[in-house]
Amino acid sequence: MNETTSYYTELITRYLAGEASEEEMNQLVVWIGESADNELLFREMSLAANYIDEAVVEQSLDIEQAWRQLQQKTTGRARITLPLKAGKTRSIPWLRIASIAAVLLVVVMSVWVWDNLSSGPDWVTIAADGSRCPYKLPDGTLVVLNRGSLSYPEEFAANQREVTLSGEGWFEVAPDSASPFVVATGTLRLMVLGTKFYFDSQTAGEKATVVLEEGKVALYRIAREQDAVILAPGEKAAVTHDEITKTTNTNKNYIAWKTGRINFSNQPLSEVTEVLSKVYEKQIVLSNSALANCKLTADFDQASLDAILQIIATTLDLQVSYHNQTIVLSGKGCR
Repeated sequence: MNETTSYYTELITRYLAGEASEEEMNQLVVWIGESADNELLFREMSLAANYIDEAVVEQSLDIEQAWRQLQQKTTGRARITLPLKAGKTRSIPWLRIASIAAVLLVVVMSVWVWDNLSSGPDWVTIAADGSRCPYKLPDGTLVVLNRGSLSYPEEFAANQREVTLSGEGWFEVAPDSASPFVVATGTLRLMVLGTKFYFDSQTAGEKATVVLEEGKVALYRIAREQDAVILAPGEKAAVTHDEITKTTNTNKNYIAWKTGRINFSNQPLSEVTEVLSKVYEKQIVLSNSALANCKLTADFDQASLDAILQIIATTLDLQVSYHNQTIVLSGKGCR
């Protein structure tokens, strides 16, 4: 189970137990509608909760009222009322969980109805497959995914081009002043008119990084556009839960995975291995903490990982060893 799935498994459990916050409920509604796998996981957990005890509940559950309350707390396209009538069941310890599960099933069905019965265009989902090839969207925008997935409509609306990102990618947006381009992830939104930028979304937008190369972008939370952070070329925005901070980007290798060009300027070996691990998708570790003090200055362009490691080993007097999926750098280290 990956980190994102583990997070939402825990969130579903918290929701069923009545412990989720309003923001967490918003996250869950958005996440359920992102894929069939997400919906299936929620359904399985909800059914498990409902079948814990077969005792008959003596108290009525007003599902319609619960659904109305949930609508007031959640945002997004899942707000569709479905006519449901409450039945009678027997009181069990899971009564509260079962009622909430029933309401959430309405949310899931609402998302399905909206996606499948609305007159809007069908959505397409592309996933990173390791090739890091560019995808061209219907408007001419180019996207390169490093990991995760991107969803977009087969035909964009006339006044806005919105896509959903779960992962990491590079965007070269086709200019269109009449139709802003929006990247959505959880409750986070990035709006642009025509630009080049890097976007790494994690945990449904609760943690994210944006680096702008050209143009201008606005980063904000849903319903909080007035607090948008505006980025200029060369600036970086970091999102941690409810906080968005802006700084100058000093990481020259943030898209080395895309360009194949890597630059190290007197950088600690710990940072070097971190960059190489990401670019080449290999786990590279140091055998002892003293190696982290070693510094490297070098430029590489389209070089293989083996060639880079041999240059590093020769320069810093290290040994390279391979252990299944892990590469180990060992040596005396530096002061």
